[in-house]
Amino acid sequence: MMKKSISIMICLTLLIAISGCSKEGKVITQTGTDAEPTKAPDSKLDDKKNNAPVYADTYSEKQLFKVECLNSYPTKWDDEDGLYIYSEVEGSIPYLLIYRCIDMPIDAGQFVEESVVPFTQEDYAEQNLKMEPVVTAKVSGKELICVEYSYDVGEYRVTAKRLFLQYNNDIVNFTVKYLDDDQKEALDEMLERAVASYITVTKAQISASKVVVEPGADYKVVPAEATQVKYTSYTDDNNYFTMDIPEGWEVFIGIKPNYEFDIISYGIEVRDPDVPERMMYLNLNTTGIVKSQEAHEWYVKNYGADYPMSKTPVVSDLTTKGYFEGVAEWYGYSNLKILEDMDKVVVFEADSAKGRKVECVATADVTEMKYNVNSNVYNIFSPQIDAGWLTVYNIVMEAAPAGEFYDWQPVLDYCLGTIKFTDKYMADRNAMWKKVMGTAASTMQTANEISGIIMDAWEESSHSYDVISQKNSDATLGYERVYDNETGSYLKAELGFSDWYSGERYTPVTSDAAYTEPISGIIYKAD
Repeated sequence: MMKKSISIMICLTLLIAISGCSKEGKVITQTGTDAEPTKAPDSKLDDKKNNAPVYADTYSEKQLFKVECLNSYPTKWDDEDGLYIYSEVEGSIPYLLIYRCIDMPIDAGQFVEESVVPFTQEDYAEQNLKMEPVVTAKVSGKELICVEYSYDVGEYRVTAKRLFLQYNNDIVNFTVKYLDDDQKEALDEMLERAVASYITVTKAQISASKVVVEPGADYKVVPAEATQVKYTSYTDDNNYFTMDIPEGWEVFIGIKPNYEFDIISYGIEVRDPDVPERMMYLNLNTTGIVKSQEAHEWYVKNYGADYPMSKTPVVSDLTTKGYFEGVAEWYGYSNLKILEDMDKVVVFEADSAKGRKVECVATADVTEMKYNVNSNVYNIFSPQIDAGWLTVYNIVMEAAPAGEFYDWQPVLDYCLGTIKFTDKYMADRNAMWKKVMGTAASTMQTANEISGIIMDAWEESSHSYDVISQKNSDATLGYERVYDNETGSYLKAELGFSDWYSGERYTPVTSDAAYTEPISGIIYKAD
């Protein structure tokens, strides 16, 4: 719910946009209700009208969408406002502004009614606001909710039109502002094309758009997304740990499934907000998991359904494999299937909460506590049962969508290996441990040591399950594997690559080795 609220608040910042307006050779830089006229550069609009229009894709790398606009129009990204497209002078009205409100908890109609309209009425109350009724407008064949209004900025009258497109779970806001009717035609054209061409994209697609074909080459190589990761240092608010994470990724502190904070058990999850199936999770320990259905029923009967041990999954197979099979739902997975069991390390595939197939390498150290009790607490002669529980230490999961796990596993393992707990954390944890247990805390295995365990097992794995899977994936998506004779790396290439490629650098391969290494890029035929 917190994430949803933040989404709404971010979208509301659009209503207080830094903007500008141009009239009679002037530019007004507007911040809130302040206006300051300055001399403007000459307009380039006449030049654009005299030339044949050339449209190009314009990308928002921050919000992962693209639209088409004239390649002569200046653009600018602002973290608070969104993507500006100016039809005359950069930084001035007239312009089109686009912002993607991601994964909203309400629909566009409710958002406009409950947030946009009242906020606009309040924000422009002292600027002679005139607001039209909310209507539905058809733009490029799509139904959008339209809010149109005008207000004074100094000696000028600004007309604004805000349109809201429901795009899956997102709400996309297109805002146009102008001063004179002769500016409206260019804006309407920009708006029509932007709405018609709007589409969400991936980081990989943006990376591919930047690739320049070398002179004389008949192909282009798009680097694999995982090879382009840049890391940044992260420190939590309590100064309990530091780690390196990919830029733009999110960190969540707490124990799954509800991310409850526990200084002794401690949990850290790092994930890609754009592809949440890419994630790394570390949990120092989890306890209180019952070992049998009989024990589960005993706790429910004697302590109630809300008792913590009445609500845990049942894990009767006291192994790493049995643990992950038993608690899959805790981690948001269903249809979990163990692909390889290497004692303390397992590889499994499963469906994510969004139904996407994922692959995961995971480790856990399972221990048990016996607790013999009478099946009927009120009858000391009733049969005894073991109502003991499991404590699982050093739980680690590294996951990514199936078909790309080989690319991302080194990135995830690197993140794990960089986790360093601070002296402050160890002191606070030991103090809490002594308070609860009356003794000093046992030595904690480091994240770097766990990373080494995972990598050793990963390198010794046969990977037979994945070779078949990736071959099938390549065939379905239309790729073949090639070897780079210069770098010694493997790439994907479009099927038929060997029919038109005439160089000697890349060689088609079919050996299993080509499917057990990360790819460095994808080769496409040049346009």
